[in-house]
Amino acid sequence: MKNSSTARQEKFLIGPAALDCNRGDQALMWEAIDILRKNSPHCEIAIMSDVYNDPEDKQSRQTRKLGIKVLPALLPNPRRAAKQTKNEIIDSGWSLVKMKIRAALDFAQTCGLVLLSGKGMLARLLLSKERYETYKYLQGCKALVIKGGGYIYAYRGLRWAYYIWFGLLPLMLAQKCGVSVVVLPNSLGPFDTRWGRWLARRVLGRCKVLTAREPESYRVFNTILPGKAKLYPDMAFGLTPENPDWARTELMRHSVPLFKKKCVGITMRPWRFPNDKYPREKYINYVKAFAKLIEHLLYSRYAPVLFAHVIGPHAHEDDRITIRDVLQATSVTDRIFYVDGDYNCRQVKSLYGFMDFMICTRFHSAIFSIAQGVPCLAVSYQGYKATGTMNEIGLEDFICSINNVDGDSLIRAFEMLVAEQQEVKRKMLGYMSVCRERLQDLQELIMSEINSGPS
Repeated sequence: MKNSSTARQEKFLIGPAALDCNRGDQALMWEAIDILRKNSPHCEIAIMSDVYNDPEDKQSRQTRKLGIKVLPALLPNPRRAAKQTKNEIIDSGWSLVKMKIRAALDFAQTCGLVLLSGKGMLARLLLSKERYETYKYLQGCKALVIKGGGYIYAYRGLRWAYYIWFGLLPLMLAQKCGVSVVVLPNSLGPFDTRWGRWLARRVLGRCKVLTAREPESYRVFNTILPGKAKLYPDMAFGLTPENPDWARTELMRHSVPLFKKKCVGITMRPWRFPNDKYPREKYINYVKAFAKLIEHLLYSRYAPVLFAHVIGPHAHEDDRITIRDVLQATSVTDRIFYVDGDYNCRQVKSLYGFMDFMICTRFHSAIFSIAQGVPCLAVSYQGYKATGTMNEIGLEDFICSINNVDGDSLIRAFEMLVAEQQEVKRKMLGYMSVCRERLQDLQELIMSEINSGPS
């Protein structure tokens, strides 16, 4: 047992960034915080955020209330170079050029930092005063903890080459400083380039704990790092939801006809179709597909309930934009219910628990639903996060790809979900009984590895 004086000296940094506006990422961050505090009740925990000096910033405000320190990101998003309009989802024109220039400058700067990070004077020269404080905090940490999620992948193209550097930089700096790195259950891959595979192998291979959250990512881990990774469920399955009385009252406040009609919750993200030649056209088709699905639900006497699962910080991460576009594309809106508010992840999870079915583009809305026995259909948009987990549960027939989704295919998949709902519930229940045990095993692994000292 640690004494309190030792425990008070322990510091942890959670990355890659604070995302209170993304209720799925917030759930993963809060579960990581909970594990660290159970292990070291007096420890100091910090998170990184692009906006670190505003206590009311929506990206970190709710997490600050847990007593968590907020520090500047070690490498801010190159999107800071472009002033994106409030509702512009697709990057284009001069804004895209400026982001590319900013990314190139950031890459050159951080290369020097990684190669010579032990030189304190160089770090002071390469980093702003605020980011240097984060770097100094990292040097004094017991561990850098990478929260779960859809973390690292590298498709072909220069943009993705930078993306993997952007994601792995905090890990590289921690390892240069002799700080242990713990990677909580993540989706990883695919890696379509030698650069991506090389960098992932080099950095992830030096982590103290490396975990995948579904079998497809576990397979990728074992391809690049045989025997290194372990397989555990997504930690958001274990998130405790808000009291159901609160959720019932909140849904009724939005006039949702609970217990009067079958309620179908829907989450839709403003996907940019980054790998498509005609992204705007694909987005329009995506909107039309959901509009047709919602009209079918209304015709079939269901109550469609739209949820903004993620509300920023950028337009391409603000679900309210797609909800607006879909509502504009539907012929009838007076029987569609839209539930939005200043919710945290526990509250959102509780709201989903009252739905009869869920149709989820945001995959953590599916995870929140599955954990509460709500049959769901997942729309997969990138990497293995949706396909890997749904396949593991045995729900591979209830996945639609966002790249070729249309209204008819969504309707057919939903009708099949309704027809097979009892079998779906049986599979979800079986998965959750194992999931809870595995999450407890994961917690014990993390505590054991952190307490064993640097790797």
